Amino acid sequence: MSRTIKDVARKARVSITTVSRVVNNQGPVTPETREKVLAAIEALEYTPNFTAKRMRNSDLKTIGVVVPDISDLYYSGFVNGIQEKANETDCRLIICCSRNNIGKERDYVKYLYNGSVDGLIFISPCISVAEINTITAKQSVVVCGNNLQLDNVQSIISDNVSGGYQAVKHFHTHQIKKIAYIGGVAQERDYTHWERLSGYQKGMAECGLEIMAGYIENGYYTKDGGEYAFTRLMNLREPPEAVFCINDKVASGVIKAARKAGIKVPEELKLIGFDNTAICEYTTPTLTSLDPSTYQIGTLLFEKLMTSLNQPESRIKNEIQVIYPRLVIRESCGCVQNTQPEPVIDLDSNRIIINDNITGDGNYQFEYCGMWNYSVDPEAYQEDNHWSFIPESYCLMRFYGTQLRLYAARDPRHGMAAISVDGGEEVLIDCFGAKRENNVILYTSPELPQGDHLLKIRVTGQKSPESYGTSISIDKVEVII
Repeated sequence: MSRTIKDVARKARVSITTVSRVVNNQGPVTPETREKVLAAIEALEYTPNFTAKRMRNSDLKTIGVVVPDISDLYYSGFVNGIQEKANETDCRLIICCSRNNIGKERDYVKYLYNGSVDGLIFISPCISVAEINTITAKQSVVVCGNNLQLDNVQSIISDNVSGGYQAVKHFHTHQIKKIAYIGGVAQERDYTHWERLSGYQKGMAECGLEIMAGYIENGYYTKDGGEYAFTRLMNLREPPEAVFCINDKVASGVIKAARKAGIKVPEELKLIGFDNTAICEYTTPTLTSLDPSTYQIGTLLFEKLMTSLNQPESRIKNEIQVIYPRLVIRESCGCVQNTQPEPVIDLDSNRIIINDNITGDGNYQFEYCGMWNYSVDPEAYQEDNHWSFIPESYCLMRFYGTQLRLYAARDPRHGMAAISVDGGEEVLIDCFGAKRENNVILYTSPELPQGDHLLKIRVTGQKSPESYGTSISIDKVEVII
C-alpha cells in the first residue's frame, strides 16, 4: 500500500506544509517537529529508507553521475570506480545515461541540479563550459574528459596526445613506416578524436615518417566503422603496414575485416587500439591497447568530489589532473605478449603550468611532465602522484623502470629541491641556479631493480634573492626500462 504525504502528516500530527518543509529541507521547522516527521516517514516508508537517513545524517551524500553510455565498456570502467568508492562510504549514486544526446543531458542536469543530489560527476559531458559554470554556482562538480578552465571545477583528463604518440613510437620500433590512423567522428567537439590524432601526427613527425594521402580515416567509434575504414585503407595505392585505432571497438572491426580479406594480423598488418577494454583479450590475435586507467579515474573523481563536499567553506580551486595512458602489449602489434614497454618514454611536450599565489612563501610554480595530481592538502593523495603548493609538501611520481632522469627547462626558475627514490636518502639539487639550455640533466636516479618505483620531490623552501618565490620547473622526464 502506497503512502501519501497526508498519511505522514496524520501520523506525525502536523500539517502537510510542515511535512513538505522537512522533505524538501526548506522553511522553518523546530528540531522536535522535524524528528517526529522523519520518524513518521521511516515508519510509513513514504520515501526510500536511505532518503530519510540522509535527511537525518548530513554526512550521507547522494551523488549524480552523468555518463554518455554505461553499457559501453569504456564508460563502465569510470562508473565501476565511482561505485566502488561510493560503496566504501555508503554514498548513494544516481546514474544518468545521456546517449551523447545534449538535450537529454540537459534534462538530467536540470533534475539533478534542483536539489536531488549533493554533487555531480560528469563523464565526457556534451554541455558547454558556460552551462557547467552555471551549475557550479550552487553545486560541487568534477569532470572527466574535458579540460575545463573554471575557478571551482576539478577535472581529470586522460593524456590522449601522449597515447597517440606512444602508439606511433611503438610501431616505429618494428621498423614500420606506413602507419595509418582510424579516428572517431572528426566533429568540432570530438575532443578525443582530435587529441589522439594530434599525438599520432606528433609521433609521425618525430620519427621522420610521412602521413600519406588517405591514411587518416573516421571509424565513428564502432566496430562497423572500423571494418569500413579498413576497406578504404586497403584499397589505397600504398596500403598501410600498421594502424592506430581510436578505440578497441574500431580495432576489433579492423581485425574482423582483415580476416575476411585474408590479411594476417600482425604478420601483414600491425594494430594498436585504445581504452584497454575486455575486448582486447577476446580478439584473435589479442589486441595491444593503450590503457587510460578508467577505473582509477573513477575512484579519483569520487574522492575529489567528496573532498570538496566536506570542505564547503573553502573556495575550490581549478585543479587539472592528467592521467598518462599505459601501453599494454599483446599480440596485434607484433610483440610477444607481456613484452615490456618502450626503452625510453619522452614526455617533453606533455606539460601544464599551474600557478597559485599563497601568503608567506611566495609563488610556487610547477611545470610538469607525465602523470601528476594536484592538491592543496599534502596528505590528500598519499597513495597517488600529487603536487601540493604547501611548502612542506612533496610531489610523487610512480614509474616503471631501472632509472629515471629529470631535465631542466630552457626558462629557469630559482629553487632548491630534495629528491629521493623509494624512500632512499635525499639528494639536494639546485634546480635552476643559472641559465641553462633546454634538456640539461638535473637529476639521474641510482640504478634500480626493474619494476615499480616512487620518486619524491620536496621543495626545501630556499629561494634565490632575485626570485619572489621558490619554484620547480621540469622540461622532460626520461624513464629507462
